[in-house]
Amino acid sequence: MKKILKGAVVLLIAIAMVFSTVAIADTNDKETLQTWASNPIKPSGIVNPNQGNNRDIIWHNGEPSADANLYSSQFDECYPFVSQVADDFHFEEDTYINDVHWWGGFWGGDPIECIDFWIYFYADDGSGNQPTGAGMDDPSETALAAYFFPGVCGELDPNGFYEYDAVLDPPFLAEGCQKYWIAIQGVFCFPPQWGWANTDGIQLHSAVQGFPVLNMPFWTVIDPEVDMAWYLTYGEPCEPCIDVEKFVWDKWNQEWVDADTEAEAVDVRICNDITYKIVVHNCGDTDITNIVIEDKMHDSLKFITGDPEPDEYYYEKPFWYMTWYFPGPLKPCETIEVYITAHVEGPECSNDYNYVLVKGDACGNVVRDDDYCWVHCHNRAKEFNTPILNWLQSHPNMFPLLQVVLQRLGLF
Repeated sequence: MKKILKGAVVLLIAIAMVFSTVAIADTNDKETLQTWASNPIKPSGIVNPNQGNNRDIIWHNGEPSADANLYSSQFDECYPFVSQVADDFHFEEDTYINDVHWWGGFWGGDPIECIDFWIYFYADDGSGNQPTGAGMDDPSETALAAYFFPGVCGELDPNGFYEYDAVLDPPFLAEGCQKYWIAIQGVFCFPPQWGWANTDGIQLHSAVQGFPVLNMPFWTVIDPEVDMAWYLTYGEPCEPCIDVEKFVWDKWNQEWVDADTEAEAVDVRICNDITYKIVVHNCGDTDITNIVIEDKMHDSLKFITGDPEPDEYYYEKPFWYMTWYFPGPLKPCETIEVYITAHVEGPECSNDYNYVLVKGDACGNVVRDDDYCWVHCHNRAKEFNTPILNWLQSHPNMFPLLQVVLQRLGLF
């Protein structure tokens, strides 16, 4: 009997602990969640290095003042809850949007330096007063475009708000004379809460918000009426492109050959030097910076030198590795040329590729391209090593037909 009573007591205590934990968590969460809050971070005097950059601003909704508030715009899969704030804009003609810049902050917990974000673009629902998706639990499925940005880091501005920016890929095209709404939503688990900061004054319609868990339906006009702090930059589409080609010099035909496949391998004679040419071309419409050329050459060839000399090179069997750094900018239609001299090591009849990769920064992204160049190593046929053939070798432009015939016969 004592054992049964003891077991019952333990069971009742365990049940009480579970229910009390659930009740406390539910009560605290409901009491803590807010649709908005004043900025809890005091002005720190920190100046954001992003300020002062020369950017082509195409829409500026304003910046937050020191007494601005934060309005909940967060996606939380842990609680769970969904809140969003949306603000409107329009252009008189078709305009590409490449960059979004905004201010926000945290309350109800410690700030987080880097968080994920969704950026949504909505059409107006036709009333001029709200985006599409009114009354839904989550209107994001009605968005015209949705961009996800992992790990966006904010910088504190002098008023204690975090400044963020993100580059849209691909850019969003806003058609002229159409009203659009933008929503910026932090993605992480509560606590804390993240909110979008407001600005002084209102452009077009005031901002709207939704927070169904707190009985605020999408889309409710924020009371008092406010507009949000954000701006858009770049009016033209940014389409970066980089191209790299690797050639080997064919001294018998006196031409650069782009031997992309094994079937196109160029014959190179063992114990002779050969030359490669790498051509990097900006085939886009914007500058490319921080260009890196990485070359990998099979040890059937031995690296001798480069023009310019590589910034780094080393050998790790079975490849030579060379790297060049060019800060740029490489402007549209411009090229960079790099030459490599190598000694042919063999073995006889080996077919080996040489690989080049180029990378660079443009439009907030990394652009890249690569190329292969194949060579076939072979020995000279000793029984035909006569003074006449040696003379022909030193005069490759003489008797081109004979030269081609001899080469086809494998005598060169």
